[in-house]
Amino acid sequence: MIQPAARAFKVVNQVTMTDVSAVKTIPFDGKAENYAEWSSTFIDYCTLKDCSNMILEDQPDLKPDADALDETVDSDKPFIKLRKQNATAFSMLSLSTKGKSHEAVQDGKTTEHPKGNARKAWLNLKTINKPINDLEEFNLKQNLTGVSLNPKALIQMIGFLN
Repeated sequence: MIQPAARAFKVVNQVTMTDVSAVKTIPFDGKAENYAEWSSTFIDYCTLKDCSNMILEDQPDLKPDADALDETVDSDKPFIKLRKQNATAFSMLSLSTKGKSHEAVQDGKTTEHPKGNARKAWLNLKTINKPINDLEEFNLKQNLTGVSLNPKALIQMIGFLN
């Protein structure tokens, strides 16, 4: 026979598991070659969640997290909506990433937005996963082919890659 306290714990545990499984994300594996496809899918998901504007456009009207906003004041409502959209987009980015990509997203936390700025996080993520176009790849291969084991030239080339 299960004790009442144990039964209560199981119910709480079940509710917790249900809540966690209700959170949907679009996981990113952190591989730059998969970034373009993932980012396109992620943008579509943000569109469904009404927050794609927060990652795709600068938001000069996004008030700092510390600014008090009142839901009963009509003039504050657009700012409250932006803040909620930002929180949704940032949280979805954070939950979808791991490793270096997650660190890039977390670097989207700023002094003005310690809870996270979705646009900054998105740009950080985009920067570290920037795809190389065909011409850049060709030139890079050409340059690397010409590099002998000269340490000085190799160091210069590594600097170019960063």
